[in-house]
Amino acid sequence: MAITTPPTSPVGGAGTLPPQSTSAFEEATYRKVTWRLVPFLLLCYVVAYLDRVNVGFAKLQMLNDLKFSETIYGLGAGIFFIGYFLFEVPSNVILHRVGARIWIARIMISWGIISAAMMPDYTGKDISAEYDEAAPPLAARAKA
Repeated sequence: MAITTPPTSPVGGAGTLPPQSTSAFEEATYRKVTWRLVPFLLLCYVVAYLDRVNVGFAKLQMLNDLKFSETIYGLGAGIFFIGYFLFEVPSNVILHRVGARIWIARIMISWGIISAAMMPDYTGKDISAEYDEAAPPLAARAKA
């Protein structure tokens, strides 16, 4: 059995790759990382853009449907961003303590439950009104 010594390089000593293969390895690594990250980052960019555009669409609908003035809309948007600012740091502290996987899953589940609870069914009726005996029917509320 022959005893072999680790390859040496004048650059870094035992076990390092020659400069040519290091360059090729770095290039292959960057290519692989780029192909994995860029599509995901592009998707994140599109979702963030749609989120910001939806605020503008919501403004157009709220001003007409709810008879909001520009001042009321601005106040509501300001309150939203103040809440975002106040809860961002505690959320990141909890994220650090429990881990991203659990915290993001908790946010998704909570958001889904709250969104589903606010969703009207396909007939246009408010789902919560069906379970609330004291609430008048939707048609009666719309006329008032």
